[in-house]
Formats: sequence, C-alpha cells, structure tokens
Amino acid sequence: MTNEKKFIYDVHKVKQYGYSDFQFISSWATNYKSWKIQKEIPIKIIRYEDLLKETFVVFKDIIEFINKTLNLKAKIDKKKLKNSVQSTFFDKLKKEEKNKGFVEAVPSIEDKKKIPFFYLGPDNDWRKILSKDKKFELTDLFKNDLKELGYEQV
Repeated sequence: MTNEKKFIYDVHKVKQYGYSDFQFISSWATNYKSWKIQKEIPIKIIRYEDLLKETFVVFKDIIEFINKTLNLKAKIDKKKLKNSVQSTFFDKLKKEEKNKGFVEAVPSIEDKKKIPFFYLGPDNDWRKILSKDKKFELTDLFKNDLKELGYEQV
C-alpha cells in the first residue's frame, strides 16, 4: 500500500511473452489520485463499506452511472437488480466456488493447490486485522485522501 514502485505481472507470461502483462500500481494514494485526476474517462469511486451496507442502492447507482456514461435511456429493472444482488452475496459465491471451483482462483506456490478466491470477504476488515501501530501509520500517511473519501473517523 505504501510502495511507490509497486507493480504486478504474471511470472508465467513473462517467461513466454516478456513484460506485456506488466501493470504499474504504485502506492494506494498514487493509484487513487491517478484515477481521480484523469479526465479521459468518467469514473465513479465506490467505498467498499458503502457497497456492503447499502448493496442495492449502491449497485443501482452504479448502473445509473453506466447508463449515463453510455448515454443509455434504459429503465432499471428493479427485480433483475434485486436478483443480481441476491445472487452475488459473498457466502453464496464462496459456497459456489467450493462446489464448482472458480477460474480466478490461483494455485499456491508451496503446494500448487488452488487458493480460494472467496476467502474472507466482509471479514477482511483492516480494523480487525491490522495492529494498532500499523493502523496509525497508514491512517496518518493517507489522512488527506481518507478524509476526502469520507473516512473522517479512521
């Protein structure tokens, strides 16, 4: 989150195709700001906490944003929207992955077994996982961006 030189790439593709799969990420703050300041494409920033708390409302807002961006006049089918939300609850997806697998799951380096894609979900809460010192360090480092995003009481 703090590494300004952070990048990712698929090591298997690098061996075959060079660095065509290389993605520069940088730090969380730089990545966030790069999306915020660019003017080429419309963006919508969504806080994960809001998506968890008000899933239907946020999802509806996303669809409205896409429709507006694409200049679509389509009406939102609330029944389909509700079905989409209900069919993508974390526990449901986790169960489905356990029963049928999930293509995005990657193999472990140690034992080559697939690592579950749907692992922690809503339980992956930094407030519970990070030490007090790490929370302070990160919130202090990113305080301006967090405040801008509405995280007044981090």
